[in-house]
Amino acid sequence: MLFSKNKRPILLLVDNRTRDAHSILLVHYWLKQMGHKVLLANKRNWKSKWRKFKPSVVAMSYSDGLQNVLEQIEKTSSIVVIPQEGAIPDKNFVVNERYTGKISGDGAYTNNLKKIFLWGAKTAKWLKEEEVFTAEQICISGTPRLDPYLVIKPKRIHSEIKKSIGFAISHPRINTYNKNTLIDLVYEYKSNKEEVYYGKGRNIEDFVWLDVSCLRAEFDLIDLCAKDPNIMINIRPQMHERPEGYRIINQYLPNIKIGYNELLWEWLIKQTCIVTANSTSGIEALMLGLPVISVTGLLSKERIDEHIDVSILSNPAFLDYYWKPSSLDEAWKMIQLALHGKLESSPNPEGLAKYLKDFYDWPRQESSSHKIAREIHEISDTVEKHKRNIKLPVFGQLSEQLGEGYFLPGIPQFLQKIYKKYGHLVPLWILDFGYIIFDIKQKNFKNLQLYHFYPWHIKDYRKAKYIWKSLQEQERLTNSVNIGGK
Repeated sequence: MLFSKNKRPILLLVDNRTRDAHSILLVHYWLKQMGHKVLLANKRNWKSKWRKFKPSVVAMSYSDGLQNVLEQIEKTSSIVVIPQEGAIPDKNFVVNERYTGKISGDGAYTNNLKKIFLWGAKTAKWLKEEEVFTAEQICISGTPRLDPYLVIKPKRIHSEIKKSIGFAISHPRINTYNKNTLIDLVYEYKSNKEEVYYGKGRNIEDFVWLDVSCLRAEFDLIDLCAKDPNIMINIRPQMHERPEGYRIINQYLPNIKIGYNELLWEWLIKQTCIVTANSTSGIEALMLGLPVISVTGLLSKERIDEHIDVSILSNPAFLDYYWKPSSLDEAWKMIQLALHGKLESSPNPEGLAKYLKDFYDWPRQESSSHKIAREIHEISDTVEKHKRNIKLPVFGQLSEQLGEGYFLPGIPQFLQKIYKKYGHLVPLWILDFGYIIFDIKQKNFKNLQLYHFYPWHIKDYRKAKYIWKSLQEQERLTNSVNIGGK
């Protein structure tokens, strides 16, 4: 469909390339089909793109910590939020932190938010009960991240690949991709919000204990599985981790694959079962019918409670749907059963079905990306036409959250001061080029390839377009069946 010259563009933020590009690109393709010009931005350039193009709709992934900024943006654009971390089974954290920033003191933009696309009805119920958002602001859409599972055929693919165990490891606090040592981590997190992340009286050392304990249990199980030469082992670190941090494993076990070059769904469909501690990757595995085994049962509950008393960290509700062996022998027996197709995907399938419906609105008949795109399309068509010559405020700060006095290391402060005052006048391509040069100079290639989304990530477009076309075909077939049924 041709773009309408009279329509202002729509701006979509890709918060984190590894996690979010695929799902946001699905929304992007639907909107383009509806006749919209769509701008894709990363966390570095989205404000500059808003200022230059004055889009009709700005789609964020969060609004906490951005209240002042978004209050300025609402003068020219409608604001929607497509959360990238949505299914959190803890009402207090959802209401008082994730969507409001109350506990951390960051605050959030909520009152004039045009629409928030929530993953499930339970989250929507909590936020409406506490009057964080109104019913008109809330749209229960599920998440586009799960759209591939509507069209891929896992059973057929699984039958072709046997005896492959996926370890979904998630320890970004002790293996953070932008930290050199654990000393860096402790220094930056020594004064973190204890009651938000660790519990009263706890701090970073308690979180480190939990991460190290779970990692030790995962290593024990990896060593056990590696004794069987017929088993393939694939380790997928969490997106904020350095795969190089696990290279020591290859010194002893060279055949183990480590990395996250594939999208999560691409990786999952190649596995026979999943081992993790408390990663939500297990939830997506369960959607494919894969057995999920958690190593948290190998740890002493008393020791865990001693260090962590925040349930979303130490005992999230979804662990009830993972297998939790209490010993290595039991874990090994479960893995053997899974490899021979004799282990159910979950020990509590009925509870799992309710949980998926409450927090993920799953299963779905319509893709989440299409529903979100339709809502944004309607909002865009009804946005009041603002004057394009409206005088916009200057807020070129490098970090609104950290305040006026914050400066990035590695860049002369006088240049940063100039940018804060005149950054809104800098052409977009110069701004992007400057950040790229900065990352190259700092040898921070993770920012370029894994974190920030850029136009050169052609593979992301190609993969998303493949799924989008499959979704189109599925909807076409569904509609033809419905029409035929009538």
